[in-house]
Amino acid sequence: MKLISEGATNVQEAARCLGAFIASGSTNNQIFLQLANKLNTKFAVEILVSMGRSNWGEIPHYLESFAQEVQIAQRIRYRSGIIAAFLLIIHPLCSEYAHISSLSFGYPFTEAAVNDWAWVTPKNTENIVQKKIVTSREADVLVKLGGLLRYNTNLNSNETAKLYTEFFEDKNPFDVIYTLPK
Repeated sequence: MKLISEGATNVQEAARCLGAFIASGSTNNQIFLQLANKLNTKFAVEILVSMGRSNWGEIPHYLESFAQEVQIAQRIRYRSGIIAAFLLIIHPLCSEYAHISSLSFGYPFTEAAVNDWAWVTPKNTENIVQKKIVTSREADVLVKLGGLLRYNTNLNSNETAKLYTEFFEDKNPFDVIYTLPK
C-alpha cells in the first residue's frame, strides 16, 4: 500500500500485485478496504476496476458511495470495451489502423475481435442488458452484427454503415461510449 500511495508503481502493476495477494490468501474485501481507506478516490477506483473483480464482500456504510463509484466505473469499462470491439469490426479506419493507433480497441486486429465476439446471440446479450451495460436497442444491433459475422466475415460498407448509424443514432460516439443506460 505504501508503494501504491507514493506512486512508486503504475495501476496495472498494482492490480497485478494485489491479485497475487488475493491468490495468496488476502480477501477481495481486505484489498477493497485498504485501497478505499488509504488512497485518493480516483486512484483507488482505477486500481479496483483494473483488478477486474466485482465481489468485494461486506462494505461499511461509510464506503457505500465509493463502492457505487467503483461499480459505475466497472460498467463504463465493460461498455467501452464492447463498443470498442464493435468499432474495430465495423469501422474501416479503426480496423486498418488499430495495430498502430494510440486508442485501444481491446484486440490487436479485427480478426481477434470477430473470433471473440461473445455477445452475438440474444441470450448472450441479455446479461449485458440486465447489468445496464448496453440498452436493448444496442444489444439488438450487436446481435445483428453477430448474425452477419456468422454467415459472412467480409462485411460490405453498406452493412457496416447501417449498423454504425443504427448503433450511434447520429450521436457523438464518445458520448455514447461513456454514457451508461439508465
